[in-house]
Amino acid sequence: MVRCMDVCRMVVVFCLVAVAMVSPRLLRADVLTITVGTYIDGQDSLYIQGDTLKWQYGDYTPVGAPRGDVPDTNTYISTTLNGSPVMSLTPWQPVFASGPSSGQFSLPFTSLDPALPGSGIDSVSLVVNEGRETLDISQFPTPGNGETLILNFDDDADGGAGYYNGTVTVDYTPAGVTPEPGAIVLVGSGLLGLVGIARRKLSKNA
Repeated sequence: MVRCMDVCRMVVVFCLVAVAMVSPRLLRADVLTITVGTYIDGQDSLYIQGDTLKWQYGDYTPVGAPRGDVPDTNTYISTTLNGSPVMSLTPWQPVFASGPSSGQFSLPFTSLDPALPGSGIDSVSLVVNEGRETLDISQFPTPGNGETLILNFDDDADGGAGYYNGTVTVDYTPAGVTPEPGAIVLVGSGLLGLVGIARRKLSKNA
């Protein structure tokens, strides 16, 4: 009976060790961060889909419009993948074709790297690093909206434009990630081996 319990303990310990060693190979989750900084006066929305960003004008002064109280009209973009920097304060000067009128989109920025994943997104969160009023997520990316993320910037304070900076964190499973055959064989063969040992020990004790 004692030896049977010892074998059971060996099986449990092996399973725990095997899972700890093999789980990174069975399923890999990546973490993407996108940091955006710009001056806002009024209400504007930033659409992010794949490698493309575009501003949608709401009211007051459009993003990127030249004005005396704004020292820099660029939108700055930084990204990381699994903690490693990819883009660092890349400038983008938003341009509207005309007007603009409420609801109009700017010309797009098409070089986001890494791109917002088109599938496999597990969670999205936002940290507001700087901003005097509202910066939030007005739409989370889902298959139904083409995995489009929308950030809402709403600056209704007096005194001109205010600077806003926020970091979006996206946890996702890369497309095509499947359990590695070698990992599955490792766990399976180990368990079969322990089963064989257990049978031999039990037969000796019988």
